Amino acid sequence: MVNLLHNICVEDLEWLGHRVICRSVEIEFDIEILEPLRIGVGKTTDPYSPVDLPVLRYNVVTDNGIIRAPVIPGSSFKGVLRTASMLLVATCGMSNVHSGVGDDDCVTALCGSSSTFDNIRKSVRIIDLKRVILGFCPTCLLYGTKSYASHVIVGDFAPRGNIATGIKTGVAINRRVGTAAHGYLYNVEYIESGSRFHGTIMAKNVTNWMLALLSASILLIHNGFLKLGGFKSRGMGRVKIAEESVKIAINPVNGNTLEPLDKDMDESHSLDMCVVQGDTLICEGTKGFKALETLANAWHEKYCSKLKEIYESRLKATQKIVSILTFGG
Repeated sequence: MVNLLHNICVEDLEWLGHRVICRSVEIEFDIEILEPLRIGVGKTTDPYSPVDLPVLRYNVVTDNGIIRAPVIPGSSFKGVLRTASMLLVATCGMSNVHSGVGDDDCVTALCGSSSTFDNIRKSVRIIDLKRVILGFCPTCLLYGTKSYASHVIVGDFAPRGNIATGIKTGVAINRRVGTAAHGYLYNVEYIESGSRFHGTIMAKNVTNWMLALLSASILLIHNGFLKLGGFKSRGMGRVKIAEESVKIAINPVNGNTLEPLDKDMDESHSLDMCVVQGDTLICEGTKGFKALETLANAWHEKYCSKLKEIYESRLKATQKIVSILTFGG
């Protein structure tokens, strides 16, 4: 059954879409705060608040009931993840990598607008639509773009235990005279170093190269190349992954080897540090972190060198298809 599904996913390019579950990946881990973390909600309107700029808080379910506590929203972490992936892809020599912000996306770049892409989607065979999507840049393929759903879902990171917050007083500077600006003293709330948050990243139908890119992006944050939240240039925002907290579940598998889904790009990868339970590959604790490192190394050592050539070939094919479908050639 696993082999039959795998063949369908590879030959029919089903991994590009979401109709068939070719592969499901769940990555759980704790984020440990190394520097004060500032993820805020803007200036408070509460006249009795002790701070001008409070941290973001949600209602969180705990063993002691529902409490209102600081959280790291999934949208914040996913945004940094995509930025990390853009940096990694650009390092491989690709210049046309899209952020997904505003009109900086593959749908606009290839089709001019999302409405044109939607018209193509409604009027062509599924296989032709897949060939169009195949020309999307790696970050749009992985994280989604207009009219194309993301393969990666990042949940909110909830606090582990009690979270301590602190308050920092700041003052705006008059750049012309180099002194404090009159009337611009403010208080900023932040999450103290040493705090922990737990969350999950779900990835659906990610190919081996996509999973390698995602893993390398997580480790880029872990190693301090990118920070979370605001006030990053003022000593805030560095975090790391608690290595012993990592748990990875990949389904379906046939043994410890991840077989290729993208037949042009993917290579097989053996995750011998993991254990097979039924049709699921489980990697826990430091072995889970080792699996992330193994996949990240595959990105740097195998995929980066061939990404540009394969992508540019696919992009040319997609541009030709879009031209025929839109303008009749």
